[in-house]
Amino acid sequence: MEKIRIDRTNDRPLVFNGKLLSVVAVKGKFFEENWKLYITESGKYICQVKNNSFFDPETIEAKVCESLEDVFDFFGFSPEAKKLYSLAGIDCTEYVE
Repeated sequence: MEKIRIDRTNDRPLVFNGKLLSVVAVKGKFFEENWKLYITESGKYICQVKNNSFFDPETIEAKVCESLEDVFDFFGFSPEAKKLYSLAGIDCTEYVE
């Protein structure tokens, strides 16, 4: 684990001991986003989106998540999100009995 600092846009910096689990690039016609998923030493997840837009300055959003459900709420279930989960070794399947 290493000490990681995320300088969030319009929010306090976020500092934690953890490691990067996965990264996915999301590209559109006028923007590019980098999605990152970290895990902390205490087992919490950190979700980060770095947005580079053709029209707006770069923004960085990051959220502390207590559970995988919180992570799923943050990133959703787009193909890019599913790839992020897969690279991190996370099964996002909904099981029904």
